[in-house]
Amino acid sequence: MLDDIVEPLVDKPLIYWFGIGVEKLPAPFKEKINTWFTVENLGSDIAQLTRPDISLIFVYAHGLSFHSLLQSSLTICANLRKQIVILHDGLGASVQRPLPCVLHSIDVMNSDNLIALDKVYRFISDYQDTQISHSFAAAADSDEHHSDLDLSRVLNFIHDNLTKRITIDQAAELMNYSSCYFSKYFHRRVGISFQDYVIEKRIELAKELLQRNQEMKISSVAFRCGYNDVSYFSRIFKKRTGMTPQQYQADKKNRLSQDKR
Repeated sequence: MLDDIVEPLVDKPLIYWFGIGVEKLPAPFKEKINTWFTVENLGSDIAQLTRPDISLIFVYAHGLSFHSLLQSSLTICANLRKQIVILHDGLGASVQRPLPCVLHSIDVMNSDNLIALDKVYRFISDYQDTQISHSFAAAADSDEHHSDLDLSRVLNFIHDNLTKRITIDQAAELMNYSSCYFSKYFHRRVGISFQDYVIEKRIELAKELLQRNQEMKISSVAFRCGYNDVSYFSRIFKKRTGMTPQQYQADKKNRLSQDKR
């Protein structure tokens, strides 16, 4: 059955990859993705999903830690009329929702599912000279479009100011909304509250800093993530990850040492 999979086009279609990188995929899927597509890596910055030039997104949902970010991705794609391809590690039952924005949900732990990836490739190849979103839904009206552009400004503002104090009043002002209305609008569009989103982005930054520099002091990490109270930062970090910052840093250090052996 796998012999029926198509050969790639000379000009490979461009896809946008969100979250955990292609390099973390099981070898057969990683090989096909790199062979069939040109990949633009968006990282884990959810603000990228609001870009008007992006209509189809690939997400690799690897492990339970990515669950919250995936749910936000699904909500944004559904609200902004984008399509999403979910690749997951057997957690389909917990990450998949019956939304029309989900083009395919593929379990990458089963190599037989390369056939499903082939279907995605055929779909994208057929529409690479058109805007894929036309097959999904009509374009948003003008008011929605401007609101979504303003939301993108808010998400970028959060991303650029994680080291500083960020208030909902500041964010609401960027959209000329009252704080009360903005809070409801943000939750409806992004899928989580404004406060939870800011915390999520700060914890993502903290994990990145702890992993990148195993000798960095926890207090320095806290300050660089917008927390002046180290004890409070540690409590929030453990609540979100299941580990204290020290435990997370030690775990990454041990894994790095084992990989070098």
